[in-house]
Amino acid sequence: MQLSAGAFLAGLAFLGMLYIARTRGVYLFKLSALLMLATLNLAWFFNGGSQGPTSLICFLATILFTLTFDGTVRWMFLTFFILDQLAL
Repeated sequence: MQLSAGAFLAGLAFLGMLYIARTRGVYLFKLSALLMLATLNLAWFFNGGSQGPTSLICFLATILFTLTFDGTVRWMFLTFFILDQLAL
């Protein structure tokens, strides 16, 4: 799967979550964060990894996790994200 196809599918998933949020009032923060992590992992391989701009986008993801979540959930997502980046 190329990056453009993966980004398209992630965009459709985000639009579906936006539709659910607008119509039902259910905000899927955890699911969107996991989807963002999966999209960043896909982009890591197709954008040149540490040679490309993906590492800066990953830094912005840590800021987003810090601002969006609080308490135990924040530390859980940050720990998972850091372990994921170390694995890449």
